[in-house]
Amino acid sequence: MIQNNARSITLPARHPKYDLHLVENAVHFGTAGAAVHMVDRVTQEYRESTLADLLDAALLVQRLGNVHFFQRPIVARARPFVLNTNCFVLLSMKFAEEGCVAMEACARAGMPVLLLSAGQAGATAPASAATAIVQAMAECLACVVYVNAINPGHLAVFGT
Repeated sequence: MIQNNARSITLPARHPKYDLHLVENAVHFGTAGAAVHMVDRVTQEYRESTLADLLDAALLVQRLGNVHFFQRPIVARARPFVLNTNCFVLLSMKFAEEGCVAMEACARAGMPVLLLSAGQAGATAPASAATAIVQAMAECLACVVYVNAINPGHLAVFGT
């Protein structure tokens, strides 16, 4: 199944000149997350995140040459951005049913998925960095196979 995985992916931007072409042997850094609260710059108090916060984050990323893509780091509206971020792991090599259902729906609909393995060394992953990395790679690889079994050639990004 893994031989069917896409070898390159283009993440579309709002304007084609900003499209990000993910190809073999290239590393890209970007934002991600789902912050629902922000620390207000003026009051230093926690508050609900807003569309203005999302815009501020996007404008900041646009000016940072070493950050290659912007994926919604702040939850402030319902419309999804470029791809589905899927944190599919409950415990070491045990996948969340909801995460798998979401992956299946994305694969069937053709929506790219960011496979996010988020093991915590010493808790949900082995304590040593090397074995925690091996576990994260195994979890993401299993999901690449999973989505390609549903939709051969599906766009899946490792997000370890």
